[in-house]
Amino acid sequence: MKKPVPKMSRLAIPALLCCLPFQPYTAAAASYSEFLASSLTVQTPDVTINGRITDENGEGLPGVNVVVKGTTNGTQTGADGSYTLTAPDNATLVISYVGYTSQEIAVGGRTTINVGLVPDAKALSEVVVVGYLTEDRQNVSSSVSSLDVKEANKAPVATATQALQGRLPGVQVTGSGGPGAAPIVNIRGIGTLGNAGSGPLYVIDGLWTDNIRDLNPNDIESLTVLKDASSTAVYGSRGANGVVQITTKKGKAGAPAISFNGYMGVDQISKTYNLTNASEWADRAVIAYQNAGLDPLNNGQNSLAGAVKGPGGAFDPSIDTDWQDEFFQTGRLEDYNLSFSGGSSGEKSTTNFLISGEYFHQEGIVKGPDFQRYSLRLNSGFTRGRLRLQENVQLTHLDVTLLNGAPFIDVLTMLPSIPVYDPANEGGFGTGSTRLNTFATNPIGAQALLNRTQSDNRLAGNISAEYSFFDFLTYRLNVAMDGHTYSNADAQQSGILRQNTRINTSSLNEFLGYDLFLLGENTLNFNKRLGDHTVNALVGVSEQSLRAHNVQAGGQGYTQAGGNISSS
Repeated sequence: MKKPVPKMSRLAIPALLCCLPFQPYTAAAASYSEFLASSLTVQTPDVTINGRITDENGEGLPGVNVVVKGTTNGTQTGADGSYTLTAPDNATLVISYVGYTSQEIAVGGRTTINVGLVPDAKALSEVVVVGYLTEDRQNVSSSVSSLDVKEANKAPVATATQALQGRLPGVQVTGSGGPGAAPIVNIRGIGTLGNAGSGPLYVIDGLWTDNIRDLNPNDIESLTVLKDASSTAVYGSRGANGVVQITTKKGKAGAPAISFNGYMGVDQISKTYNLTNASEWADRAVIAYQNAGLDPLNNGQNSLAGAVKGPGGAFDPSIDTDWQDEFFQTGRLEDYNLSFSGGSSGEKSTTNFLISGEYFHQEGIVKGPDFQRYSLRLNSGFTRGRLRLQENVQLTHLDVTLLNGAPFIDVLTMLPSIPVYDPANEGGFGTGSTRLNTFATNPIGAQALLNRTQSDNRLAGNISAEYSFFDFLTYRLNVAMDGHTYSNADAQQSGILRQNTRINTSSLNEFLGYDLFLLGENTLNFNKRLGDHTVNALVGVSEQSLRAHNVQAGGQGYTQAGGNISSS
């Protein structure tokens, strides 16, 4: 019986494949009328269309939908606004993007179609936050982009920055894929190097921060990205990489309202590699050793007999480990939000309040990583005459378990003839034997014997007061604080994770600390319309303070018992 074509192997074995072309002939019976009808049908040739979609400033728009009208055949533009699509030469392309007017373009046999989209006229009346001011979009000349928050919230995301991916021009978002991990955000490239980092400054209700992972995306009312020097100059060097301004939700006048939304979902790896099983690997290993002039069962440290600990060192066919199947899992994603809001409106004063809570949990598609967030927010406001007071406070707790080692390489290079667990080894995980170099670490053991965790608590918020001396002159005081405590632990148990390499002594290293950021701002805004012209001037002063304290401690000779690390 002929053997099937071998699957992809870890060993490169030279082979010569001879293939004879063979084209089967299939005949289908058809009536004369069917034949005549088909002979009269003219097939429209397809063309491959390339192009680029840009905004009103000539910047590429990512995530634009380009669809052949009347069909489901379509694509989306890449990060630079470029696209490639195969369509009939007489087709019509429908190009649409949130916030811009849709266009229909006839192909007409062309292979290159570049399109410039213009903002939707309705969007020009949108009020956006620019620095310390709010303006109508039609009056803003600097480069500013606003996120459609309602549309973005339809997709489950752990952080607000994940919602930016593919939605705003000039904003590049690169995710790590880890549960709850905040992605890297670059606005129009990298503006600074070194310890300052290349990420933007986040301003949440007037509070400056570099941390966005603690914010509940469901609490966001509006999000604006400032991209050029004219819009970020007021933030000085902190705005060198762009500024993301976020305003959280407020209560509205009327009867109190209770809102709940939640979702659950799963994450799965989209594709795994087709690798050899233990028997197939052994067959190819024998051939490779023989071609090299070596005895497969007795050639020093790289002996096939040392691949597993079978009886007498022989190959054990009962051990057949699919490392990808053992390591990858179906991840779980869940998010629950509950809010209570309301307000009152009288002749002399108005009030508003909002209380919201969230529980977010994301489990990775690999065994080990985990992210949990608990958040509570209280926003309230009071307006009386020319005086307006506003308070925004958020309390957040995070529990994070990180990935250990380089498991995505190990699952491909670990031999299928090695078991996941081996009670004879210290630590209880399989690693092969001293007679075979496996070139890999047991990925399951690495997640069990190594444990890196993070625990964060954060209290952040601001209190602001505005007083309008005249309709055109307003004074604003903003006082904000961001208090953060954290505990990072790195624990490892003694054991063997890789052949000829062992963790000699169990250890625990813990990093504890806190930081406190204080911000005080005083601004005076002049905004008056004179005929066809508007004069707008802003003066102010900002004072900031950052205090940090941390301590690190470590110890050795620990054992893991019942999930708690205790002295041995």
